[in-house]
Amino acid sequence: MPMNKQQLASAFIKIFSSGGSTRQQARDIAKAYSDYAQNATSPSPGTVNPAMKAVKMNVLAAALIVAFNSKSGTSTAKSMGNAFSAFWMGTTFIATPPGIVTAAIPVSLIKSFISSANKKDNTRQAAHKLANNLHKWALSSVIVTHAPVPPGPVGPVS
Repeated sequence: MPMNKQQLASAFIKIFSSGGSTRQQARDIAKAYSDYAQNATSPSPGTVNPAMKAVKMNVLAAALIVAFNSKSGTSTAKSMGNAFSAFWMGTTFIATPPGIVTAAIPVSLIKSFISSANKKDNTRQAAHKLANNLHKWALSSVIVTHAPVPPGPVGPVS
């Protein structure tokens, strides 16, 4: 099953509606994104190594806490972009041959965060916009490399 942005948006709606501390929302977003990303497939095809889920979720949560405590919208956007990029970098895929994420460039993601930072969206709109931006970014910027001898397929997640 490919990554499902509707599932991600639904999770974000619940998180955004619940209130909670910055720390708790960062953890909840990291869990929702980790659940979403667990369905990624690589070009060989392969699936995300389930052993990576808890580690990557904790990396993302810690980075999002820092981002949410930033003093300006631009620094928050940059921190969030870097947080999601860090989540993907080094993620391994179970396949023949095995794959690893070798690129997750956050530039387009940061731009989308900056452009939507000052909008007055309601909870539902904000959740769908965030899910859509993250989904489009992952499909275009997260690159998996399968490196057998000779080299295997290289391409975006789906």
